[in-house]
Amino acid sequence: MYLKEDAGMMEKIFCLSDFALTRMINHMFGKEYKPETEVEREWTKEEPLCVCLTVGCTDRYEYRLIHEYGCFQVQASELEDRRHKGEKPVYTADRVREPGFSYYGKNIEERGTEIREYSGKECVSLSVCTVTLADLSAERLREMGMVLFLPFLFYGFLGKEREKKEKQDALKYLMIYDIPETLHAGVSGKELTVYDEQKLKQLCRKMAWNLLVLEDWMSDLEMQDLIMESLDADLEMLEQEYRTVLQQIDDGKEREKTGFEESGRTYGGIPVHRENTN
Repeated sequence: MYLKEDAGMMEKIFCLSDFALTRMINHMFGKEYKPETEVEREWTKEEPLCVCLTVGCTDRYEYRLIHEYGCFQVQASELEDRRHKGEKPVYTADRVREPGFSYYGKNIEERGTEIREYSGKECVSLSVCTVTLADLSAERLREMGMVLFLPFLFYGFLGKEREKKEKQDALKYLMIYDIPETLHAGVSGKELTVYDEQKLKQLCRKMAWNLLVLEDWMSDLEMQDLIMESLDADLEMLEQEYRTVLQQIDDGKEREKTGFEESGRTYGGIPVHRENTN
């Protein structure tokens, strides 16, 4: 288990734009947070593979990586809101699992609900979603609303009983076609900002190198060059996006902050303000 690498990757993923995080939560939990909703992140040294998100000042969620029995899982949970943070419930029911599973290729999604009762007889239903990642498809991950977890797909190449050429061909397809096309679709579908797209390319390349470069089937120089040269950040696209935003500000189309609903443009999902020199 690569605890240090996974913890570092989790931190980088959840430091992507608030826009991308709220789109993921909307998809996984059926919420309707607006694009400009702010997200706070909270980490603990005791649990480096877990992050707590506070969305819109009150709603709280937890994302956790789980390595068990050779499986790689992501568990996403609703938490009690800030009104009950730190308060011990007077009653907690066993988690109730929804019947059946949802399959996205080889990925498996299991959902459940936990009921808690607090003082004052207030009952709260909290959803839990556990996803087992077993498919090497980037698009399948996007269908689940989890495109931000793309870097962890490369765990699927470890310890698999496959022929050398089969692994090499699968990695080539993933890095040359599947990941770039999936990220582009994420931007077009207003799930990611342009900045998120370019940053995830870099994170995928870094994870692929850290996990796979010492594998026997990666000894060919061609395969190592594939990782080093694939998924380059499109700096020209970022520059163009930045110039567009500045032009919109100059035209008076941007006031206090940018967002997809209001202007259709952000620079990396972050409001851009130009200093007034008058």
